Amino acid sequence: MRKILLALAALFAFAAPATAASYLFSVDLFDGSGVSQPAYSFTIDSNPVPAAFEAAPGFSYFRIANVAITADPAYSPAPASPVDLLFFDQLAGGAFSTADFVTISYFGTQLYSGSVEAPSFLAGTTDLYGFSGDVVGTISIAAANSAVPEPMTWVMMVGGMGMVGATLRRRRGAVVRFA
Repeated sequence: MRKILLALAALFAFAAPATAASYLFSVDLFDGSGVSQPAYSFTIDSNPVPAAFEAAPGFSYFRIANVAITADPAYSPAPASPVDLLFFDQLAGGAFSTADFVTISYFGTQLYSGSVEAPSFLAGTTDLYGFSGDVVGTISIAAANSAVPEPMTWVMMVGGMGMVGATLRRRRGAVVRFA
């Protein structure tokens, strides 16, 4: 029994939580009558490793390569997928754009904290602005559900099953008698 407890203690000591969660970016754009309609969405790690970055005074951004975009069926024209996305700091206009600055291009609040070398996305909802300065839609950033349990969850599950097995093994010698 001591060996089992020592093994479980070692598993708990060395298990680490998952380090990078994925964020779901949902873009809703206003139609001609001012009603917000889902346009497209994409998923990126909360702490991405930029494919490239530019850190210049007044114009800093980082690029995430090969982002798969899922367009809403009612949205037209649908952006080609995958695309390279650029995320700008507040001095450069905030928000994001595709690398060609044509397919997708919005201004607004800076969507990340930290530096362009090591960004960390911020969860929440913010307005998106077009070139004219008018609000054209919103972007919502939220944690995406992960189907893979964290390592600590696996450790607790295996440890619990081990304890149930040890308890059942110990009870085999007991004799049940009915009066």
